[in-house]
Amino acid sequence: MAESVAFEAPGTEIAAVDLDFVEDHPRDGLTSFLNRLEPHERDALYQMIDAEIRAEVTQELATENERWREQAHAFLERVAKQLETKVDDELTAVARNAVELSVAMAEQIMRRSIELDESTVLRAVETIIYRAKRGTKFTVIANPADREFLLQLPENLKPLNIETIEADQRIERGGCVITADGQEWDYTVGGRFEKLSETVRESILEAKATQEDPD
Repeated sequence: MAESVAFEAPGTEIAAVDLDFVEDHPRDGLTSFLNRLEPHERDALYQMIDAEIRAEVTQELATENERWREQAHAFLERVAKQLETKVDDELTAVARNAVELSVAMAEQIMRRSIELDESTVLRAVETIIYRAKRGTKFTVIANPADREFLLQLPENLKPLNIETIEADQRIERGGCVITADGQEWDYTVGGRFEKLSETVRESILEAKATQEDPD
C-alpha cells in the first residue's frame, strides 16, 4: 500500500505527495522529484517551506532586535549617568564661582562702608566682647586710625572692660583683634570674609556629598 505525506500551507488545500514515488527514484535528485509533482503539490510544498523560512527569520530578527534593545538601553544608561555627573560637577563649579563672586562683592561693599563710617570698628569690638564671659578684661589691637577713634569714646569702652587698646598698622580699618586670658578673636575684615567663604564652600561640598550618598 502506497504511503503519502500531506503538505498544508495557508490559503491552500491539503495536497498528498506519494512517498513511494520518492523511494522508487532516490537518485533522480530534488529537481526530478519536484518536476514529477503535480502543480498544486509543488505550490503546497513551496508555500510550506516559505512559511517555515519566514518563521525562522522572524524569530531570529526578534531575538536580534531584543539583544539590540538591551545593548542600547545599557548604553543610554551609561551616557545618562555620565551626563548627570558632568552636570552636577558643572553646577557645583558654577555655584562655587557665584559664591566667590558674591563674597568678593560683599567685601568691596563693606570696605567702602568702613571708609564712610568710622564707628565700624566699635561695632566689631562690641560683637566680640558681648559674646565673651562677663567680667573678662580685654585688650584690643586695631589700626592706628581706629585706635585714635576708640580712645575718643571712653563712655562706650568702659562697660566693655577694655584695659588696653594697641595699634597695629597691619590691621585694616574697621577690623580688630581682641585678646583676653590667653584667648584671641580675629575680627579683622579679611579674617571675617575668609571665614565666610570657608563656611559657604563647606556647605557646597556637604550638599554635593549628600546628593552622591543620600544615606
